[in-house]
Amino acid sequence: MNKNNKEYLVMHAHTMGLNENFDDEIVEIAIVNNNEKVLLNTLVKPKKNISDSAIQIHKITDEIVKNSPTFLDIYDDLKSILCNKKVYIYNASFLLDILKSTLNINKLELINFDAKCVMNLFSNNVYKDWNKDYGNYTFQSLLTAYTHYYKDDEFKLLNEQKNRTYKALNDCLMTSKIIKKINQK
Repeated sequence: MNKNNKEYLVMHAHTMGLNENFDDEIVEIAIVNNNEKVLLNTLVKPKKNISDSAIQIHKITDEIVKNSPTFLDIYDDLKSILCNKKVYIYNASFLLDILKSTLNINKLELINFDAKCVMNLFSNNVYKDWNKDYGNYTFQSLLTAYTHYYKDDEFKLLNEQKNRTYKALNDCLMTSKIIKKINQK
């Protein structure tokens, strides 16, 4: 990471499915800046029903999002926040696929920003668990990366609760703290 460029954003989202058919949408999205100031934090009402598999992961149901803004409602704000910025994302390839899918479903243009994957940075430069079968480092979960640096932190405790509802903002803040630790090297 470039230690001299301290301005960046961190984005996290939760989805209505696992995007096997590249037709899933974002149901929750949060963005913070490098000072952890919240720039966007909202649930999003998708055009289709949220899958049972996604609900099991993040506990966000159709009932929860029924009065939330649609992606079309938040698009202009999202575009003005992200456009031409450096944006750190944990598991960027998955989130970028979901973002593209959401944009396609809503017939909206792509947003130009420089995405950086924190999962790759952590897995390849810090944790380094070599997978000889695949010839690369094994990707580590957000919780693994976070607890690598913060053993007894409140975010870890929140993530360990079995029935907790995921919050994209919480995951943004964990990702932000990981970035800061990686930058200290």
